[in-house]
Amino acid sequence: MPFSWKLSAYICHTTGSLVSHHFRSIGIPCSLYIDDRHIVQFPIRPEPKFNSSPVSLPKADFLLAQSARFIVCYFLSALRYCIGLSKSILVPLQKVPYLGFISDSCLQAFTVIPAKREKFIAFLRDILSRETVEFVTLQKLAGKYISMALAVPGACLFTNEINMAISKASRSSRLLRFVLLSELR
Repeated sequence: MPFSWKLSAYICHTTGSLVSHHFRSIGIPCSLYIDDRHIVQFPIRPEPKFNSSPVSLPKADFLLAQSARFIVCYFLSALRYCIGLSKSILVPLQKVPYLGFISDSCLQAFTVIPAKREKFIAFLRDILSRETVEFVTLQKLAGKYISMALAVPGACLFTNEINMAISKASRSSRLLRFVLLSELR
């Protein structure tokens, strides 16, 4: 669907949510953001039989991940979804990029990509070094904090003060001064 139409992202995400719900109902953990889907291996491991040769855990994990990938690809193809193979990761990995983060299946967490982290720190240092901050820059900073909430849950706590500053600045025609916590000490 073309994303220039305002409702297309909503429709794509809503219809995709139904498919993701089906995957979760059969035991495949699945995340969805508009049209980006992230699946994880089946959370259960097969128990080795009493007299059979045990399968090593890493191999069993890999086989479970391959099974989940096969089922998802089969269903998406049957439902006539277009799968961007060039952007897809078809070999199960423990760490994969997803929505600008690294999804780590061992840690069961999202971490910020190092380059993105360094870029954010440089942006933040630049803001803190200024005497004044533009309205648009505050909006960008709030947006960056919100986008990092997936990997840094406390990031949303910083947006409250920034959004209050944006609200005050949008209602006033004069230049407002905001005191940084570091200046209070």
